[in-house]
Amino acid sequence: MSCDCKPNMSEPQFLERNCLKEGSMSVPVSVNNLPQHWKEFACGGGAAFCNILISYPLNKLIFRQMMHGVEATFALNQLQKEGMAFLYRGMLPPLLQRSMSMSLMFGVYDECLQPLLDQKVNPYVAKTIAGVVAGCFEATLMPFERLQTLLIHPKYHKKFKNTAHATSHIARYYGIKEFYRGMIPILLRNGPSNAMFFIIRDEVKVRLPKQENMLYDSIQNFVAGASIGAFLSTLFYPLNVIKIAMQCELGGPHRTLIYEFNYILRKRGSKFTNFYHEVLHELITESKRPNYRLDYRYEKAFDAFYKLHPEAVNWYQARMRCEAENTQLLVPANLDEADSIPLLIAPILTKYEGVYVGIHDFYSERTFVTIKGSYVQDSILELLWELKQPMHSAGRCVASRRNGRLFVHPCSDQLPFACKIKASNVIYYPECDTYDARWKLGPNSTCYITHIEPQKWHEAYSTCYSAGGHLAILDTRQEAEFIRDVFKQVDQHKTPGDFAFLGFSDLFQRYHYRTVIGDRLAENQLDWDFKCPNNITSTDEERCGGFKRSGLLATGNCDIPSMFFCEKPASGTFKNRTILRNLSKTFSRKTPFEENDYFY
Repeated sequence: MSCDCKPNMSEPQFLERNCLKEGSMSVPVSVNNLPQHWKEFACGGGAAFCNILISYPLNKLIFRQMMHGVEATFALNQLQKEGMAFLYRGMLPPLLQRSMSMSLMFGVYDECLQPLLDQKVNPYVAKTIAGVVAGCFEATLMPFERLQTLLIHPKYHKKFKNTAHATSHIARYYGIKEFYRGMIPILLRNGPSNAMFFIIRDEVKVRLPKQENMLYDSIQNFVAGASIGAFLSTLFYPLNVIKIAMQCELGGPHRTLIYEFNYILRKRGSKFTNFYHEVLHELITESKRPNYRLDYRYEKAFDAFYKLHPEAVNWYQARMRCEAENTQLLVPANLDEADSIPLLIAPILTKYEGVYVGIHDFYSERTFVTIKGSYVQDSILELLWELKQPMHSAGRCVASRRNGRLFVHPCSDQLPFACKIKASNVIYYPECDTYDARWKLGPNSTCYITHIEPQKWHEAYSTCYSAGGHLAILDTRQEAEFIRDVFKQVDQHKTPGDFAFLGFSDLFQRYHYRTVIGDRLAENQLDWDFKCPNNITSTDEERCGGFKRSGLLATGNCDIPSMFFCEKPASGTFKNRTILRNLSKTFSRKTPFEENDYFY
């Protein structure tokens, strides 16, 4: 072991010089330790402070991906919808934690390293021990990291106002131990990562060329530090995933590291590489989305499609609207999917209490079941009830709040709702360019659905629109004969009556009949029932158009439920056909609209 320090160096130069070498290992030696140690504390804390201020939004984006296993575009879209008010929410804990943590990391490391070197300990061993000790000291600050996780998570946005409120609430109701939930993965992450960081940093510093220009030297150090940080972050990424999964829970038993690891592994397809789903896959290539309606969002973590309907309706209409789209009202399949609900419904909960989900107790009071008939009691859904819920006097339908907790709500009250379908249940039917087998090809390259379950005219209109079509419009006798033949096949015992709604009305003005796409009824193409439309005995409520089993047009009361017919083009949706109808009046050639903007 030798020292090549020049004897004519000044003391400050001597302190800055790397004098101790063993092999390729370089270790700084100081004669006057106190000023140098305080410099390490100050520089570490200052660097962390600047780092958090600049990179906090990116860290929040990564947190969403870690927690829910969702695509980067999905997490970014939700952050945009939540707005700036929530973007920097929860920044104070990491600002304090990281500033103090980095200060301890560099300061404690330097304090531990020097005595070990004085005892002639191998520099690599000394740096490893000093790094692990510094990491353990950092772990004492984990309550800040715990508070950050809770404040960032959407399901706690309304539960905690700020850092002080969260701190007092946890201390009062859960005790000090709750602040240290998830400590094991933090200890396993901090110690080894610190040791590796300092060893790699010094090795890289020795091997990089010496830069005389201060700007070039700063850039070189920045690139080297960023590369080391990226390498270590990727290496210890699974521990961060496990830590976040542990810390997103408030109360209840403290799950072990092995249990959490196995749970996340099963949830992500029993492949360890899926821990790096967001790091290696989502940031490099966009995950392949299974083919389905473009107005539905695909979540790979749950292999399902979701659609939020922001318009408020009652629970009965919400159920019908989802079924019209050949899906079901959302029912969380597990706790992780329930935790993801806030990401889906965040944009609409500023004015509503929650969103309807597919749970009710219509079959037996106080016995809640899902749309599919599964019992909520003794299932994983039982854990999702809000405090003091279910309140059986509050209603017979169930909704979900922003934090993913379920509550009972009157079925007749209006709320937004969410629909869901598993990707494995999606089947494409090319004949009608759709994913719903109920569409049947008819004349004029048009597909039709026959809804034998009666609805009011306005509800029927929404049902057809949700399915990508509209209430049927009979433009030709050929279409009228087709609908008549289908109508005659409907069992009158299941659907009594001889009237079905179509897509026209005189809601604008009495006897001014217009279709739902704004056109006049085709003249001299279809016959009216002899009592319509000038039946003097008809009431003012008979304003909505329909069709008799006999094949004649008629009008009926819009608020009396009847069966109805929907239609759409065999390719795309009615929106495209409407555009083409209007363009065909001007252009005779094929337009780009025929091939683009399809809803499906």
